Amino acid sequence: METNTDEKTKWWGSFTFAQDFAGKWSVGPSTLWIYRSMHSWHLVHTESEDSMDDSAAIETPRPIGETDLSMEELPPGATVTRYSFQKTDSRCTLSPMLADRAIVVRPDIPLFILPGEEVTLYVSTPLWMRIEVGKESRLLQEIPSYRPSDTWFGSSTVEGELCYAVRTAGRLRLENLPRRLHRAITPIQVRNGGTDALHIGHIQVPVQYLSLFEGEGSYLWTQAVTLSRQASDDQATVRFDEGRIPREVGQTQKLRGPRLDIRTNTIFRTFSSLIHRTTAAV
Repeated sequence: METNTDEKTKWWGSFTFAQDFAGKWSVGPSTLWIYRSMHSWHLVHTESEDSMDDSAAIETPRPIGETDLSMEELPPGATVTRYSFQKTDSRCTLSPMLADRAIVVRPDIPLFILPGEEVTLYVSTPLWMRIEVGKESRLLQEIPSYRPSDTWFGSSTVEGELCYAVRTAGRLRLENLPRRLHRAITPIQVRNGGTDALHIGHIQVPVQYLSLFEGEGSYLWTQAVTLSRQASDDQATVRFDEGRIPREVGQTQKLRGPRLDIRTNTIFRTFSSLIHRTTAAV
């Protein structure tokens, strides 16, 4: 067996499983076992309560009898799923994915932006692990590395959308942001064109419209998001700029495009749906 444990471990990629072999992935708070038999694939998943766990370790596939996975005595709180095939193929691919809906992040320290000012805030959001098998890359499941809580984000209980909610160490300086292999970093530029100060206590990050990039050290990024408030009202302009990745990231490789496509890189929505200036459930 080969074990790779490092804060820069690249946990995604294609792996080969012989029949009755299993592998183990520890990605932040999540632990995932994958087991191949002649006619099925088994997924066993557990999640710790430490959402800030930044460890990463991979145990490459080995005989099921030589692993710490016992299908008779599963870990406490484990979720088990089984997928049946006429005959399984040896290939299994794990891919990082951004969340399937917008994420409302709450910076540790609320921020006020004065009229005419702009800031760039760096935030991180949890990734999903996409599991595909066979030469045709048939999807088995997408598992969150850390399952955020649900929240409703909008101006009322009628107008808004269901999102995920996380607390993040939002930073104004990139070097001060903790980097974790189970989260993706998004630079958010906020411009206040209004005549009053803009209070940012919560920000909705529309990750379903963003692409995912691999930077140096196997850390993951999205392109920058620009939120422009045009006046002292609830109107805002949103821009997703695929070419805007911080220079400090170095060389990047695009891993995946957005889950949802938009026809233009500029859309108009209300600030009450993008930047919540009062409270939101988390």
